[in-house]
Amino acid sequence: MFAFIGELDDWVANFAVGLHAGGDGHRSAADARCQRSQELTAKAELLWNSRSERNLSSITALYRDAISEDPDNLAALLGFSRSLISAALFGVADSSVAYPSAMEALRRVPQVSSNDPDAKCTDAWLKMTYRRQWREALAEFEDVLRENPRDSHALAGRALLYIAEENLAEARDCALEAWQVNPLATPLSFLPCWIQYLDGASQESLELAQQAKMSGAYGSMIAAVEALALTQTGPIAQNLNGIEEIAAAFQNSWTLLAILGYGYAVCDQTEKAWEILGRLRRTGERKRRECGYLLAIVLLGLGEKREAVSFLEESYSRGSLWSLGFHSDPLLLQLRGNARFEAILRKIGPAIGTGGRVVRRFAAAQF
Repeated sequence: MFAFIGELDDWVANFAVGLHAGGDGHRSAADARCQRSQELTAKAELLWNSRSERNLSSITALYRDAISEDPDNLAALLGFSRSLISAALFGVADSSVAYPSAMEALRRVPQVSSNDPDAKCTDAWLKMTYRRQWREALAEFEDVLRENPRDSHALAGRALLYIAEENLAEARDCALEAWQVNPLATPLSFLPCWIQYLDGASQESLELAQQAKMSGAYGSMIAAVEALALTQTGPIAQNLNGIEEIAAAFQNSWTLLAILGYGYAVCDQTEKAWEILGRLRRTGERKRRECGYLLAIVLLGLGEKREAVSFLEESYSRGSLWSLGFHSDPLLLQLRGNARFEAILRKIGPAIGTGGRVVRRFAAAQF
C-alpha cells in the first residue's frame, strides 16, 4: 500500500494508543472481577458469622463463586474450606467429597500465607476431622488461641479436641466461651449442649437446649441432642412421646430418626426400629452421607453389637462429628470392653506414648 511517511507515523501512533486502550480495558475487566469476588466474599463472611444448618450451603456457594471470579482470593479460599468442613460435620454435605475439596482449597492458599491465623485454624480443623493428626491439630489450635484467645472458630475446634481427650470439663468451658463470643452461630450453641450430654448431665443439656431455642440458635442438631438427653433422663418409655415430637418437628433429620429408632428398640417396639434401620441403610447407600453412627445406635438398641461396631468404625473413618465423642457417649458405654470398639477409642484423641495425654498448655480460665 502507498502512504506518505507522515501518514505512517500517524497510523503507528494511533495503533499504539489502541493497544494501550485495549490493555486498560483488559485490566478494567480483571479489576471488576476482583471487585465482584470481594463483594461475594463479604456476603459469605456476614452469613458465616451467623451460620446455621440452613445457610451453610449458601455460604459455601458464595465462597465458590468468589473463587471463580478471583482464584487468588485468599479469604474466599479459606472461607470455602472452612464452610465445607462445617457442612460435612453437620451432615449438610457428603464428607467423602467435602473434606478433599476443603483440603484442595487450602492447598491453593499461597505458602507465604500459611501462617495466617485463619489458614492455620482451618488446617487444624482438617487435621482433626479428616486426617486425624491429633497432636498437630492441637498445636495449631493453641498457636491461634495464643494470638487471639477469643477466636470462636479456634475455641470450638479446641473444645472438640478436649472431647476427644475425654476432658469434658475444659471442653465445656471452651465451648461456652466460643458461644459467648459468637452467639448467633448455631453450631456453637450445639457444642455445650452435646458436651453436657456426653458428661452424663442430661438435664443440664436439656436446659441449655432450651436457652438456645429461646435465643433463636436452634436447629436439628441441637434437637438431636435433646432427644439423646431424653434417652438418659429416666425410663425411655416415659420420654418416647417427647422424642417422637422432636423427630416430627425435624422430619428431614436422619439423626433424629436414628435416635427414635433406638428408643423404639429399647421399648420393645422392634418392628418400628427395624423399619427405621432399613430406611437409614437405604439413605446411606443413596446419598453416601455419614450414617455410621446413626445405624450403630439403632443396632445397639436391637442388641446387634457386632454389626454396630462395624458402623462405628465407618463413622470414625469418615471423619464423623459424633466419633469425637465415642469415649464418653452414654449410648456406647455398653461396648466398653469390646476389643474392636476399644481399638477405635485408642485412635481418638492426641495421646502419646502408652496412652498418656498431651500436656495442655492452656488453663480453662485463660479462655
